[in-house]
Amino acid sequence: MQRQFDGTGRLQGAALALTLALSLALSTVSHAAAAPSQPVFSNPIQLPTEQGPLLADEGFIVVKENRGKADSRDILVNYLRFRSRGETGREPLFVLPGGPGDLLDRRDFAKKHYPHSLIRASLYRHTAHRDVVVVNQRGNFWALGNNGGFEAPRPTPVPGNDETREQATERWKQSIDQTFKTLAAGGVDLSGYDIINMVEDVEEVRVALGYGKVIMSGISFGSQWGLSYMRVHPENVSRAMFSGVEPVDYGYDSPQALWGVLERIASAAEKSPVASQLPKGGLILAVKTILARLEKALATVEVKDPATGKAVTVTVRADDFRALLFSPWRGKSLRDSPAMWPKFVTEVYNGDYRYVGARKLQGLFPFNGNVNLPLVDISLGITARRDARLKKEPAVALIGDPNSFYRSWASVTPTKVVDDDFRNFYPISIPTLLIQGDMDWSTPLDNVLDLGKHLQTGAVITVHTGTHIVGYELQQFQPELAEKVAAFIDLDTQSALDAATLLKSFPSEVNLPLQFEAPQSTALYDRL
Repeated sequence: MQRQFDGTGRLQGAALALTLALSLALSTVSHAAAAPSQPVFSNPIQLPTEQGPLLADEGFIVVKENRGKADSRDILVNYLRFRSRGETGREPLFVLPGGPGDLLDRRDFAKKHYPHSLIRASLYRHTAHRDVVVVNQRGNFWALGNNGGFEAPRPTPVPGNDETREQATERWKQSIDQTFKTLAAGGVDLSGYDIINMVEDVEEVRVALGYGKVIMSGISFGSQWGLSYMRVHPENVSRAMFSGVEPVDYGYDSPQALWGVLERIASAAEKSPVASQLPKGGLILAVKTILARLEKALATVEVKDPATGKAVTVTVRADDFRALLFSPWRGKSLRDSPAMWPKFVTEVYNGDYRYVGARKLQGLFPFNGNVNLPLVDISLGITARRDARLKKEPAVALIGDPNSFYRSWASVTPTKVVDDDFRNFYPISIPTLLIQGDMDWSTPLDNVLDLGKHLQTGAVITVHTGTHIVGYELQQFQPELAEKVAAFIDLDTQSALDAATLLKSFPSEVNLPLQFEAPQSTALYDRL
């Protein structure tokens, strides 16, 4: 799961000045005898939302880079605390960003693109009764107070970007390895940038801010991070709510579960108004046909090179088509991609490879250089039992191994891998609500269905046509249900209602509207 960068995230102006000031503060306190978790700096700020202003603290704590080493140096971990607009003293809501490598900070309050207005609305709603605390990830090169350098440079493109997934994986591996060596030479202990130290970062923020029990929440990797915290510190969590769910042992994706997402999109499209424009035999057969064609013989297509504006001939491989099968379209919303998927498949099936060729020139490998991803995800690893099952799944023959880059990069990644006891499912007694979209190809539906079996007091909501940001989609399309989810967070304001009763009242399935793009509309290539 990678962050969708918009090019506006780097530190500028006042934020850069604040970081420099914090660097000076850290150089003063990092060798002092202050107790761990002592906040280094807390800057009160007011942030705008469409509903009204929010008072917040932009803060940092000093933590050990590697708690497993007595002589570990100190580093900064950034948090953003939104102050309650109402009562004080209630359990705070802790929000853990995804990625690894995602974050939420003051810059998100100036962004206009989807879903930032919904994120701001959610924060405003939850501060009605309690503080909301966002803990940003150590080492994140986008975060205030980061160490810098946690970004591997993009390998020099080969002519026409004409390389297999395996070749691209190996070239990125070399870049990541060199980045790790450069960081280590500069004094960074990369072995500390693992899931266990990140769990303890959350714990130290909780202690530093003086909270008792907290309410845990997160999306995507944020759910995996939150579940890991609940594994280590269950006594400190009163209840939890996760969406885009990633169980601890599910950082490696199931090929079959991913293929299931495509089957659900195909099935929905074949029952929609665009059905008559789709390939005979169905979209899944069309995908298999395209893959068979490209495995048998490469295709060539003439497209305009965006760098020069001149026509160039591009070779299209099966791997290029596979790379676009999961999220073929860069739209304003994640929902645009499944809506466009039937059109994408139909165009390629009908022999129009121009869009694939043009996207290939732009680069198709799904990695942006943020080395938090391999450091953290590889520290989570995978149980041998699940790994053996994934390798044997029938969908491997169709989409390949979606985890091949993890397997390759593990040999150069220095973080310690957790053991199976940490990853295995166990009975979760903490009241927990899980929300999952069935068109989410970042964390497929099977994830939440498997985890849901282990909730002793919990509920699972499957959202048909929901994507990876399904929680915000509920705000947009199912506001009454979204408010009921907020009521679960606010359970401590409702003396007559207990967690088990409220969780039992949630629907197991809901539907959201999705309009598929007509295959006969303007070609995707002509929309670039």
